[in-house]
Amino acid sequence: MQPGEAPRAASHGRTPSSRVEAAAVIGFFGLLAIIATWPLAKHLGTVIPSDLGDPLLVAWVLGWDADRLKHAFHGLWDAPILFPYVKTLAFSEHFLGIAVWTAPLVWLRGGSPLVAYNVALMLSIVLAGGGAYLLGRELTGRRDAALVSGIAFAFCQARLPHTAHLQMLMIGWTPLMLWALHRYFAGASRWMLVVFAFFWIEQTGSNLYTLYLSAVPIVAVIVHGLWQSGPLRWRRLGELAITGVFMLTTFAPVALVYRDVRERYGLRRSQQDIDNYSADVSAYGHGSAEIVPHLAIAPMLFRQSVKPAGPEGELFPGLTILVLSAGGLALVVLRRRRFPLGMVYIGSGIVALLLSLGAAPAGWGKPLPIGALYRFLYAHAPGFDGLRVPSRFSTMVYLTLAVLAGAAVLWLPRNRAVTRAVVAAVIVLTLLEGIPQSIPMPSMVDLERSDRAAYRSIRDRSEGPMLELPIGDVDSSLVAFRYQYLSLTHHQPIMNGRSGYYSAMQNFFGGPASPLLEFERFGDGVRALRDLGVRTVTVHPGFFDDSAVAVSVLAALRAESSQVIEEERFERMHIFSLAASSGWEREPLRRLLPESDLRPVASSSMRVAANQGGERVSRMLDGDLDTRWFSDGHQSGQEVVQITFDRPHDIARLRFSTSERSTGDYPRDLQVESVGADGQIRPLFRGNTVRELVDGIARDPVNAPIDIWLPANTSAAIILRQLGVTHTWQWSIDEMTAWEANRSR
Repeated sequence: MQPGEAPRAASHGRTPSSRVEAAAVIGFFGLLAIIATWPLAKHLGTVIPSDLGDPLLVAWVLGWDADRLKHAFHGLWDAPILFPYVKTLAFSEHFLGIAVWTAPLVWLRGGSPLVAYNVALMLSIVLAGGGAYLLGRELTGRRDAALVSGIAFAFCQARLPHTAHLQMLMIGWTPLMLWALHRYFAGASRWMLVVFAFFWIEQTGSNLYTLYLSAVPIVAVIVHGLWQSGPLRWRRLGELAITGVFMLTTFAPVALVYRDVRERYGLRRSQQDIDNYSADVSAYGHGSAEIVPHLAIAPMLFRQSVKPAGPEGELFPGLTILVLSAGGLALVVLRRRRFPLGMVYIGSGIVALLLSLGAAPAGWGKPLPIGALYRFLYAHAPGFDGLRVPSRFSTMVYLTLAVLAGAAVLWLPRNRAVTRAVVAAVIVLTLLEGIPQSIPMPSMVDLERSDRAAYRSIRDRSEGPMLELPIGDVDSSLVAFRYQYLSLTHHQPIMNGRSGYYSAMQNFFGGPASPLLEFERFGDGVRALRDLGVRTVTVHPGFFDDSAVAVSVLAALRAESSQVIEEERFERMHIFSLAASSGWEREPLRRLLPESDLRPVASSSMRVAANQGGERVSRMLDGDLDTRWFSDGHQSGQEVVQITFDRPHDIARLRFSTSERSTGDYPRDLQVESVGADGQIRPLFRGNTVRELVDGIARDPVNAPIDIWLPANTSAAIILRQLGVTHTWQWSIDEMTAWEANRSR
């Protein structure tokens, strides 16, 4: 086709099957990938782009996946993080769509997940550019237009803030999916549906978000294709349905795991999360700060985004791409026959833009009445409420812009020299706006070598689960990523970790209410760890924000001579081996009374009184975990709660359910007394309840129940006395339930 000619209709397009052309496209984008990320290619095994946060998480997952691929996926989901929970890989993305290609780099002698990550990062540019090139070639019938589309998609300025999110860069399977669909509707073999399904599996396997993101243009292309199919419509609908069933069947095992984990651990995204990570219209005019300063035109043209800098606040695609897209839009409006599929992509781009604004859309911080579609999907689409970052729908906006940018080339005159010069200039300008000045590349040499002997010692002993201190602030500290990555060296389950969701257990032991920070009760915290099965505690003094706390933790562990059986000292870490748990002295009570022998006592048959916060006592029986009774101040040792029954009961178990905000308010020294029908008082329980709380967080992290098991009794009333003293924490009870025993069996 000569420059300026109308493109072939989609029904007559041809696949660019030339091996020379394919090699040239791959080679061209491969060279650009090396240039754009330089000097990454020189240091594949010693640096990691961006920071030591999310990139380390992804590198760790790729390493874990590679290890499980060697074992035919055995134990894949039970990743060695966030102990004692199971299926912890499903707390975030599994990245198998990436790992199947990078695993050989991990298996090679001397290979590492770091090399796999860095190679995948560069290949993501090749995939995005090549995929958009192939789609643009199909839509326009021109190589120059296709090249512009590929450059626009691979080097869209908004990709820069996602340098730390490999999964978001691996979006290139989506244009390949759309290419396969167009080929199918153009009359190609049904095998193109198999190709489409393969690309879909790869895309969702690389980034679960794209299950929803890519659905926007896919639905648009399918609806248009069926509309234009005439007498073939019903046959094609059936073939697409069969393909859809196949795709969903392959995805079902993964979906079931994620659904189980969501239900088991109560993993949901709050409305606040969704609002925080939604785009604001102004963000589409806010450019990345990483580009060459004199090209940072966007902030001068548009008001600053109300969103913070980063993936949600820097969504400007680049001025060159925007101008070209305007040219493509004009072509669709003024000469629609030259680009008949343009409206399909414009429509999908508009829908993606609306969804990127989330459930409460805003422009420059002011509400917009256009969030109905997102709210509908949030309420009804399976799994849609698990999307934390609606702004990622912007990637489909950029795909639309890339398609329109390629279409703008169709305006160029027939003069071949002029066309080539203009296309070359466009490509250069797009690259200047889309390639960063430099990418931060922290060295991994120290991390790869640090304390290697210590971790190998742990690996060789294989004693079992471990906890690394300090746990760190799970919201901001990067030490959890470090611990997680190094678990690939020692191969033991760790309580630590960072993923898409947090661990209730890690939050507790790493938070301000940690029993390992209350040094007067430190031994109880160690016993709780041993009850869980933790056999090793490592201490990294250099990672503590306060060196005095590090000294106190080391001293407290050394003082627990009955629980700590060995200490190994290395240059920057200490390894403490814990004695195996000898059993919980209160465990027999639980074992002797299975659930079938317990009957709940109706809350209506109980009256509760307290010597503090009496006006709030009804809240502990209202069935709402969001309301609670709490003492008037910090635990003073004087708090008393009395539960009076309508008749005497043999109370076998008391349960105090605990919301996240109340985790630190457990009673430090609880005494439970039975008041008989004759008024006599008999003690039933005495102790720090941290072990019961930790057991509850392990069994039910949503409600974190503190179960107090009691010996046989006949109680007209139960008295709860809180005898411990804290400097900060009050005593609170979110929900209380009681069970009576049937001990006759």
